[in-house]
Amino acid sequence: MMKIGHRGSPGNPRIGENTIRSFKRALKLGANSIEFDVRRCKDDIVVFHDETLARVTNGKRIDEIRSLYYEEINMACLSHEVLAGIMDIPRLSTTLSTFGKKCFLHIELKEQGLTDDVKAKICTLGTQNSVCVSAFDFGDKDAGDVSETSWNDVSRVGPEIHFALIASRKKAEYLGPKFFTQIATDLGAYAIHVRQQGITGQLVRCAHNAGLLVNAFVANEQKDIVRLVNLGVDGIMSDFPERLWWIKQ
Repeated sequence: MMKIGHRGSPGNPRIGENTIRSFKRALKLGANSIEFDVRRCKDDIVVFHDETLARVTNGKRIDEIRSLYYEEINMACLSHEVLAGIMDIPRLSTTLSTFGKKCFLHIELKEQGLTDDVKAKICTLGTQNSVCVSAFDFGDKDAGDVSETSWNDVSRVGPEIHFALIASRKKAEYLGPKFFTQIATDLGAYAIHVRQQGITGQLVRCAHNAGLLVNAFVANEQKDIVRLVNLGVDGIMSDFPERLWWIKQ
């Protein structure tokens, strides 16, 4: 069972998410895998979830990440009174080189057009066997965000690199277990990542019969974690990886 630190170990509400120290903390708390988001800034690919700086600076900065240089992003976060000292935004290459040999990495693409560059960085650093690149399908709406990525785009990292199709609860229910897993196998996916409320026994059975892994996100309550374990998922993403300690490897 993969015990996956969602954006590391940020707790909820999430503070210091998607940082080197958050990833290290997740591993210390028992996670054997970490999940993080990537998007493009002006001069590199960085580990960052949001399109803008607004949430992590309490609305004081609304700059789009793609419009800023890497050093500008870090300066904005480090100068913020809440985040100073805990929000060290890493580059993708730094994260790969630091953790690629220590644990399995789940990399979520947050925008279209990243696939080739992400693949190149993974291959250059020789971490092909320890990563899975994932993305929502275009237009899928999850937690208020509408996806800019697509399953066809993320599939282009294969076959050298594992990839997964992410689905919101509504997307998974709309497609149904058989059609969803058929799409995943046709594209050559390694896994499906599904909002935990959308995971059913039938979906897990269909995926396993098709040779796909099933990873759930984001389970923070013990009752939800227990339900997912009983359903036989292969991995659980949590903001509190310490709550997964009892799950057998």
